[in-house]
Amino acid sequence: MLSAVELSLVLYVASLLTIWYTTGGFSFVSPVHIYLFFYTVYVYIWAIVLFLGDPQMVGAVSLPQPDGRLLGMTTLGLVAFALGAFAFAAATRFAPRAALARRRLVPVVNDLRDQSARLTLFIVILTGASLAAAFFALKGFPITAYFQAIGDPTFFRVMSEAREESLTGSGYFLQGITTVLPVGVLLMFASSRLSHSRIGKSLTWVAICIVIALMFSLTSRGHFAMFLIVLLITGQAIDGRMQWGRVGLWVCAFFVLFAGSSLVKLGMLENSEGVLSALAAAWNVLLERLSLGVKQMHALLLLVPQEHPFLLGRGFFWDARALLPGADVGFNRWGFELMYPAVAVPANITPTSIGEWYANFGVVGVISISALMGGTLQACHQELLRVPQSASRVVLLVFISSYLAKSAINGTGAMFEPMLSGLCTFGLYFVGCRFLSTANAGLASRRLGAPASA
Repeated sequence: MLSAVELSLVLYVASLLTIWYTTGGFSFVSPVHIYLFFYTVYVYIWAIVLFLGDPQMVGAVSLPQPDGRLLGMTTLGLVAFALGAFAFAAATRFAPRAALARRRLVPVVNDLRDQSARLTLFIVILTGASLAAAFFALKGFPITAYFQAIGDPTFFRVMSEAREESLTGSGYFLQGITTVLPVGVLLMFASSRLSHSRIGKSLTWVAICIVIALMFSLTSRGHFAMFLIVLLITGQAIDGRMQWGRVGLWVCAFFVLFAGSSLVKLGMLENSEGVLSALAAAWNVLLERLSLGVKQMHALLLLVPQEHPFLLGRGFFWDARALLPGADVGFNRWGFELMYPAVAVPANITPTSIGEWYANFGVVGVISISALMGGTLQACHQELLRVPQSASRVVLLVFISSYLAKSAINGTGAMFEPMLSGLCTFGLYFVGCRFLSTANAGLASRRLGAPASA
């Protein structure tokens, strides 16, 4: 007889092989692979560690050991996800290897280099920069203070508090830093990958560094980690193949930024004896952060429905309502108050998508919504392999699928805000391009004395 961990590992390998077959291997970065990565690193590994480890506490909830429900629910969610991706591919008669071969023969079209696209992209970046400047101004941070922050670690802690205050209310100005500017820079990055202009490439990397610096000043580790991930995926989706050396470089960059942000956010440099001890403390923070979501998911399995009935979809409604001005309590805030009733300062939890789906609909929700997520990300994968393909469409598909995949960590509801602001930004770009292109065509027609074409 196989033990619980051995059976889970067998099912994990089976799911991995199913995803490999469905997507045509791992030579092209797929939205399905992104979800698998997040799920493995942030959920599955820690479910096994928690299953084999000692009993722990999460707030007011005691986590027993071993608990087969946690490992079983985590494995079940991954199996359903893989089967959902396979079912969609089978239903659409998708031939992955043939699609990959066609995609690599036809290069991506750089639709970001014409005059209308460049002007609209400038408007998007200007909008993001204006929102970012408004955030700094409303929070009382003059731009000059930002440049003086290198020798003042308290600046970063105060900025982090300002970010958290914005997240508890209408953090719309904050979207300039977390979403609008990053989307504009992603479009710049996609264009630069298809261009031979050294000036354009240099300006793009300057813009990337500015966005990372702004996120770093907010000690917003999740945002700049996601920004790096989407940059990496965008580049590899345009190139048409996975470049493992670049993946390793991006992982190292993420750890450096995460460690540095943790050092300044939590005051580790001030409280530690030397840089090495501070880095060791940052490493422990990283491990704790990686495992926290699974611990909170475990707590939800113990609390629902034993102490609180299933939400039956109300959790998703709360998340949508929390996007309105004067933000209300979303699912993750509700979960925090359930697990940490004695904490006076409100915050959010990151209970993984499995935890949120279970709290709403139980095991049925875990199976059905995991399968739906698999089918949705497989659809994004197939769309990325269509030819001909434009650079702006690649960026849009990568953005949507990456944030859907990231819900494996935070839960689906936590993705509503960045997804909505990101889609609004893409909407501004595409509508602006269409409007300016039509206007330019009309002007050209009138100059030639011919009627403007629609």
